[in-house]
Amino acid sequence: MHDVKSNLKLIEHIPAGSQSAGTVNGEPLDLQGFTNASFFISCGTVGANGTVQAKIQHSDNGSKWTDSKLVDTGDTVSIPNQSAAFAERLHVTKPTHRYYRVVLTIGTATSVVGVMAVVGGARHKPISY
Repeated sequence: MHDVKSNLKLIEHIPAGSQSAGTVNGEPLDLQGFTNASFFISCGTVGANGTVQAKIQHSDNGSKWTDSKLVDTGDTVSIPNQSAAFAERLHVTKPTHRYYRVVLTIGTATSVVGVMAVVGGARHKPISY
């Protein structure tokens, strides 16, 4: 079972769409049984003078959340004001908590953004959808 569908699971974490200024929380992603996850943040046009920031939070129970320390990107990634599509990624390697989520902070102007999650390193294969 070395094919992609048996080893990776793709999940729509925050549906792509127009997001108003404010905070958008992704749905809790249960990483029990997996050894890693990547979140891919896809932005269309970021509104005039707008900003999009993304961070990962973790939880043991899916209700009390704490900001995660990230190794490869810093604790928060900022997506600059863009007139064209732009993408960024965040990674969780060797999760130490059961649940993870992305939190987007949309600043100033409405922006088109969505987040997909890819989980891998399943302890039991093939992965069920």
